[in-house]
Formats: sequence, C-alpha cells, structure tokens
Amino acid sequence: MIVTLNGRPFDLTLEHERTVGELLDGMEQWLEKSRFRVSGFKLNGRKIPVEKVDEACSTDLGEIETIEVTASSWGDLFGQALLECSRNIDKAVIERRDAQNMGRQADTIRIAEAFENGAAAAFLSVNANDVYESAIKALRGISIDPDIALTAVRADVAERITELEMPFQELAKACTIMPGIAERLEALPLELQTGKDAIAAGTLQNLASLIGKLLRLLPILTEAGVDLDSYKIAEYDFRDFFEELKTALKELTAGYENSDAILVGDLAEYELAPRLRTLAAALAEITDK
Repeated sequence: MIVTLNGRPFDLTLEHERTVGELLDGMEQWLEKSRFRVSGFKLNGRKIPVEKVDEACSTDLGEIETIEVTASSWGDLFGQALLECSRNIDKAVIERRDAQNMGRQADTIRIAEAFENGAAAAFLSVNANDVYESAIKALRGISIDPDIALTAVRADVAERITELEMPFQELAKACTIMPGIAERLEALPLELQTGKDAIAAGTLQNLASLIGKLLRLLPILTEAGVDLDSYKIAEYDFRDFFEELKTALKELTAGYENSDAILVGDLAEYELAPRLRTLAAALAEITDK
C-alpha cells in the first residue's frame, strides 16, 4: 500500500491499524504537532466526498492500494469554511431579492440544506458553533426578520475573516478600546443607582463583545506561532488570567440578570475594570512584536 501526504510519499509503519479510519486517526495525531489536519483523501485514486467519508473510513486496509491524503492548516480550513458560509449567505440574499422582485416565496431552505451537508458547516459547527447556528437560522428564515438576520451573519463572518487574516492588527484594535470600557465599568454602579439601565446594558454588551473577540483571537494567534504560555499577566499565567476574566464576566452577567446592583457594581469597578487595564498593557507586548 502506498500512502502520500500532499503529493509526497509518507513513510508509515502500520501497528494495530486495520481500517482506513484508524490509519487517518494516526496521521491526524502526527499532523497535530505541526497544527495541520486531514482535509481530504483519495482511495485507489478515487476522491471521497463528504457524505461517503464514514463509509470509506470503515474500509479494510487490505482492500486499498493507494491512499492520497491532503492536509491543511487549521487556519486555512477555518478561512475556507468562513468563505463558503459567506457565499451561501450571499446566495440567500440574492434569492430573497429575486423572490421579492418576482412576487414569489423565497426558497432559501435548499441553500441551507446544501450548506448543512457540506464540509464547511461541519468544521464551523465544531470550531465556531455560534457562526454555524446563526447562519443556519438565517438561511432557514428562523427569525423575525430574515433580511436583518442574513445581514448580521454576513457582518459577523466578515469580522471573523478579518480576525483570521490580520490577528495582530485586530488585537491591537481591541487593546485601544479596553481603557474606555474600563472607564464605563467604573461608572456602572452610579448608572445602575440612577436608573440608566440602557447605558449600563450597553456597557455590558460592549464588554461581552470584547472578551468574545479576544477569546476568538487566542487560537488564531497560537496558529500564527505566538507562544501564549510564555506570557505572564500580573502574577497569572496568560490562560489562567483569561479564565479568571471569563469567570468574573459570568458572575457579572448573572448578577445583572438577578438585578443585584451591589454585586454588579463591585465586580465591574473592582474586578473587571482593573483587569482590563492590566490586560491591555500585557497584550501590547504581543502587538508590538
């Protein structure tokens, strides 16, 4: 049996592998060291479509003469999945526009089904489930205003693509807004006491969006070769600091939903605001490189 990886012979010693799936699992483990993943394969010169992968993986290796494996980086796979999602959103937008012009019912369900059955949706469901779910709902029209939903998903996907292509620039932009959000958090107790609920809710939304963006950027920065484990934020390891930040945000959100103004005020002013300032200074070390 001849095995190739991205067109080159792959020296493989079989141990207990008996099926194609077991062989590919072993290759996946090897590829993880280089941050690559299996993105497709051919058996005996025949390309295996997504819907036939499970069946092909159960094939006994004794029936195989050649396995041609294609591997791609996580970033490349993510980018391809986002672009495919964007293309389907564009198809749905055009379908709704044409249907409106022709006075007929828009049929975006077929677009949704085709997308759901593809490799892009499978990748996003694991690596960016929020994008996947919002895209499926928008494509299926499961919202009060499908046009607004499609526009929102398109904007979200565009932002994710920008994060993937320019992570350091996006991180720098996030750092510039942290001090302003920290100031708003310090003003939050007074806003809650004086009934400025809309302003307070906006501050919390901005904070949640910021932390969400930072959490999305972390694996992309790792993919770009940044060793996050080598950084310290105050006395914390980098990842431990983020876990503490996420915990504080969850407590703040729960307190706000329970109308616990005292807890929300204390967390905002004494926990989250100073943490954001500390984080902004620490992240500057990454963006300056």
